Amino acid sequence: MIRHYAWSAARQWGQRLGTALTFVILARILSAEQIGLFSAALAIMALAELVNENGAGDAVIRNRDATPAAIRALGRVNVAVSILLSTAFVLLGGRIEAWFGTPGLRPIVSALSIVLLLNAFVYIPAAVLRRDMAFARLARISLGSTVLGSLVGIAGAFAGLGVWALVAQALTFAGSTAVQMNLSGGIRSAEPADLRAARPLFAFGGFVMLGNLLSYVSTRAIELALPFHYDAAVLALYVIGSRFYFVAAQMVTAVLLDVTMSRLSALCGHRAAFGEALASATETGAMIGGAIFFGLAAIAPEFCRLVFGHTGAAASPFLAAVAVAGNVLLLNYVAQVALKALGHSRTIALTSGVQAALALLVLVPAWPVPALARVALVNALVLPGLAAHLLILRRLRVVSLAGLARGIAPAWVGGALMLLVVAGARARITVDLPDALALPVLIGGGAVAYLIVVTIAAGRGWRPLALRHVAKPA
Repeated sequence: MIRHYAWSAARQWGQRLGTALTFVILARILSAEQIGLFSAALAIMALAELVNENGAGDAVIRNRDATPAAIRALGRVNVAVSILLSTAFVLLGGRIEAWFGTPGLRPIVSALSIVLLLNAFVYIPAAVLRRDMAFARLARISLGSTVLGSLVGIAGAFAGLGVWALVAQALTFAGSTAVQMNLSGGIRSAEPADLRAARPLFAFGGFVMLGNLLSYVSTRAIELALPFHYDAAVLALYVIGSRFYFVAAQMVTAVLLDVTMSRLSALCGHRAAFGEALASATETGAMIGGAIFFGLAAIAPEFCRLVFGHTGAAASPFLAAVAVAGNVLLLNYVAQVALKALGHSRTIALTSGVQAALALLVLVPAWPVPALARVALVNALVLPGLAAHLLILRRLRVVSLAGLARGIAPAWVGGALMLLVVAGARARITVDLPDALALPVLIGGGAVAYLIVVTIAAGRGWRPLALRHVAKPA
């Protein structure tokens, strides 16, 4: 399993770090309004991407016995949907721009719609490789595309292309990935497809898509609400502040969930082994996520000022808010993956629907609250969904809540101590130091505090205890 985690990490981390590097360069060149403009377009495309993919990837991984003809049928439906979506964005770009009241949004949305079409040729080949745990091949494809896209984006930034440098990066990455995936197999139009055999894939994928759409409302629709209720500059502060959190979160969750979904799907007929694998994934995620997310929250002011300049000072509260919430969100993602592997995609859609409805109550009305308060409230809404998912897993006898709590407690207690230590060091030691000198001191102090708690917990055998608490089948 370590080899699979390593290759998955190389793929996911290389892609995220490449895009993050380009974003840092552009954030120092572009105005807040320009960054907000592109971020609004990306939020719209992210929503369309969920419809475009329609749960196909998870459906292929979950239904391991699906025939090649059924998988080809699923892929061709992806292509047809992408053509419709791309055409719609080109035709309706003007209305989207008018609705947001953001001049210049239409050409960016129209250009990024090409990415939807290119990605339709990626979903199925990538899902088959993930199902077969061919993470080495996926890593080579992703890293090659990331390097090429990043070079184009950075070159465009220095050439003065402004916001279009990011557009060029996205198009280059999508195009390169589509070409490489189809050289490795892809959707072969000359071979027959079987729509009838694909019905179970469409059914499962449909519920996955519904759950993902509802999850989008809960986690990313804030990027549509901020420019609507405030302005593009406020969205830019949120994006700048949360950018490295999302990069870190994607690096952690993508690797963890990438391997966990494949592993749990293979063990769903063996509840005891399934429970142990789930406990291991949860504790691993909590340990890594706790260090990164609590760490980012602790050093948010210095980090944002150092990386993004004067704009980063106003963006740091957004980083602190989303980073702390990221620990709960990661645990919820692992619980959702476990339910998907057990075939409970309808359950995820239901719980996500409740969370999305609550999120809409926060996002849609013109509440007289600051943007930061709206962001914090939306992130807190993951708690009811997490509680429901864990209770369902307990009822299915694949997890013990007491054992799970003891498994994640060291990471969360260590994270809380890290926040306190860094706050104290900032007030007493680094208050007069430049950010470049203060950061190593704060990071070192926080890391020591975190490691002390984790080491003490490991010495007392908390992790084996959590595994022993996994419920056995009746």
